[in-house]
Amino acid sequence: MERNFRADPWDRVWAKEGIDVCQSSLTQVMARDSYYRLYRFLIQKAGVFRGPAKRRALEAGCGSGLRALALTQEEKKRIQSCVLLDFSPEALRLSKEMAGKNGLLRNNGGGALSFARADLFGMPFPENTFDIIWNEGVMEHFDGAGRQRGFDLIYRILRPGGFFICIVPNRLNLPFMLYKRLRVRRGRWEYGFQREFTVQELKSRFVKAGFEVTAVGGIDCCRPIKGLLKELGEENRPTPQNDPVPPANPSGEKFGLHFRRTKEKFWKWEMKFGFGQWLGADIGVCGKKG
Repeated sequence: MERNFRADPWDRVWAKEGIDVCQSSLTQVMARDSYYRLYRFLIQKAGVFRGPAKRRALEAGCGSGLRALALTQEEKKRIQSCVLLDFSPEALRLSKEMAGKNGLLRNNGGGALSFARADLFGMPFPENTFDIIWNEGVMEHFDGAGRQRGFDLIYRILRPGGFFICIVPNRLNLPFMLYKRLRVRRGRWEYGFQREFTVQELKSRFVKAGFEVTAVGGIDCCRPIKGLLKELGEENRPTPQNDPVPPANPSGEKFGLHFRRTKEKFWKWEMKFGFGQWLGADIGVCGKKG
């Protein structure tokens, strides 16, 4: 059975998550976001931006658009244009809002942005259009023939020599799989159908579509533990109402800063030594079209 996106649940997701997204800056994404760190690792390892030519880029399933905006801003000398594509009107509204907030809708010397509403199977682009395509949190929402077809369609619209970077949740990360199972059982899972990948399956999908695999990585082995512990602690507990705002805690803030720095060092080790691709919460592959 082929399972596709429907806009309704994703409109609800982005309407809910948009509050937090709007408080994020591109600087924070570049510095602290694990997905963005994995993108940068795969880009560097595969040599995606090697050479002086400017690239045409696409995020095929942009969601909030934060990572596409951050990458377009950071690589504005190498990205000529970037299309943010999503099937959810709410996601596109949020992407445009964040682009405007960060001054990327006007011509400021960076890559030109445009937006398109379509799903992965109805992308309105001819063959050999883009030099680089990326997405995260998209391909795991398809099953049956559609699971491979998404990779095939992206291969079709890439130019020869172009790159596709795909990041998905890791089926071998046990804390995440337990967390998801609990959320599904309790009716709290918001993201519709989702079947996670192993790194072997992800690489095989790339190869079957015609790509040469140029980089593999994974990140954030421990992140799902926090969500799992929280979910276990909320069993049969009513939702609190009007909780008082806790007082400021300088020692707690200092510990939080130390913890974040330690976590970011661990991310580097996961990617550098390769164990993140087996145990990380998220895994990624970069493939090149011959």
